[in-house]
Amino acid sequence: MLGDAADYSEFKNGRRATGLVYSAGSFATKFGGGLAGAIIGFVLAAFNYNGQDTVAIQGAVPGIIMLMSWIPTIITLIAAGVMTLYPLNQKKMDEITIELNDRRVKAQQSQQ
Repeated sequence: MLGDAADYSEFKNGRRATGLVYSAGSFATKFGGGLAGAIIGFVLAAFNYNGQDTVAIQGAVPGIIMLMSWIPTIITLIAAGVMTLYPLNQKKMDEITIELNDRRVKAQQSQQ
């Protein structure tokens, strides 16, 4: 998808921004990992998990089960909903690829 986004960026703006697109993707991945860690910490704290007290660990089991089932399910459904808004399908990408190839050929011919 990052390559498709780079092609789309070139299609719309006339400049290839592959580095920017891939660095934004890397940032999003790292930010998501940090956010996931924070969510885990908040859920465990909400169930009074401290890692030391075996009685408190038993009380945190519902939170741990939520972290392994419901929370990932909810996040996946939200992500799937957002992906329905993604405008680049195979047909659109084929059109963009043809247009970009035509532009590159014309630019190359004009340089000769």
